[in-house]
Amino acid sequence: MLDHRRPGVCDRLALSTEVVLDIGAGLPAGGPSRATNEMAGQVFVVADADTNSLLVSTASKYQEQVKKIIEESAAKPVHFTVQRGHDEVQIDVTPVSVVNKNILSPQPQVGDIDGLNYLSRAPAIGVSLIDSPAAKAGFKTADIVKAINGKDILRWEELQADLTAAAAAGTKSVSLTVERDPGAKSLTLNLPIDAKDPMGGIESSDLYLSSVMPKSAAADAGILGGDKLVEINGKSLTRWDDVVSSVQGYKESAGPLQVKYIRDGKTLTASIVPRILVQTDGSGVEQKNFAMGIVTGLVLAAPETFVAREPGLVPAFKKGVDDMSHWTALTAISFVKLAQGKVSSKSIGGPLMIGKLASETWRIGLSPFLKIMAIISINLFLLNLLPIPVLDGGHLLFFSIEFVKGSPLSFRKMEVLQQVGMFLLLALMVFSLFNDIVRFVTS
Repeated sequence: MLDHRRPGVCDRLALSTEVVLDIGAGLPAGGPSRATNEMAGQVFVVADADTNSLLVSTASKYQEQVKKIIEESAAKPVHFTVQRGHDEVQIDVTPVSVVNKNILSPQPQVGDIDGLNYLSRAPAIGVSLIDSPAAKAGFKTADIVKAINGKDILRWEELQADLTAAAAAGTKSVSLTVERDPGAKSLTLNLPIDAKDPMGGIESSDLYLSSVMPKSAAADAGILGGDKLVEINGKSLTRWDDVVSSVQGYKESAGPLQVKYIRDGKTLTASIVPRILVQTDGSGVEQKNFAMGIVTGLVLAAPETFVAREPGLVPAFKKGVDDMSHWTALTAISFVKLAQGKVSSKSIGGPLMIGKLASETWRIGLSPFLKIMAIISINLFLLNLLPIPVLDGGHLLFFSIEFVKGSPLSFRKMEVLQQVGMFLLLALMVFSLFNDIVRFVTS
């Protein structure tokens, strides 16, 4: 951990002796209210609402732990112990009750802390002023700072804190190592430091556009990749979430959005009418939102890695049983929601999706690969138990009928049912393969 972080900029909290959570930025001012501690002894993470800073980065196991505690604590005060620099800060926050967006969850309402995310920003920069020290030194928008004076950094908050500290110490310039193109050799540039402007014209890349989708509303209005968004309908933008909320909250009756942006040091304005974009979320539900067709230049920092060890064989086995129960219940709920039409049939995948998931998880590591294989096996296990002839569930259905009826079904009836079951199974296979092909073509 850096020694020169400003308080509240990149908080950290120990969930255990093996892992910490990092906090970056993202909580709007006047965030969650504070309340009396009713969960003493539990150690979690959140940032002070006054710091305007709340972004978490850690391994998924601990993200899920924090998320579960917050979701189960709607309208209940939760106590957080935050490591800020070398100090610990005690903070009480009351999550608000919101509609659960996870359609596969049995809970209609869950707790939520606005602005809490689970990945920090990487030190990707934007340079909008052509006469700034950064521009004159050769820095360009989309550069990713890898090191300051030879010291590696991973997050935007570290870049901010180190440049501010250098300015406070009276340093005249610092050496920044940047990556301009993925895989290309890093460049080392000197940035002049001024106490009045310690960043030297360097900004976070949040509001800079990495690209604009062809034939989109933004493209038709003349917006280009590299432009920096500064204002929408008179409201100043400070982070990418401001852009998302402004666009998704658009009302057609309000007329075009007036978007102010900077290009080559000049401030321009465009009138943009957002268009409806239909997307399928991770739960298989189709979402319709307004969009302009722009892509943020925001780059997320890689989370810290660690080795998670269970204390013994029995706890590890218990963890495996718990995970299996969780995924079995989730899969069963998804089957029910699919039958009810609450989950889109487009979420059904076949052999191509399985191959894609296997390939992607294998590149990540053996543990994710084995986990996704286990989840797929659970899916196939439950599918096999459906009361469809030719599946094991169909045989159990026949045995149940025989038990109740006192005699087996006639050979002719079983033959017809087997043919119907085979047709349904083949139809499912063809449909899943069709979905795979559509995904492949559209992606």
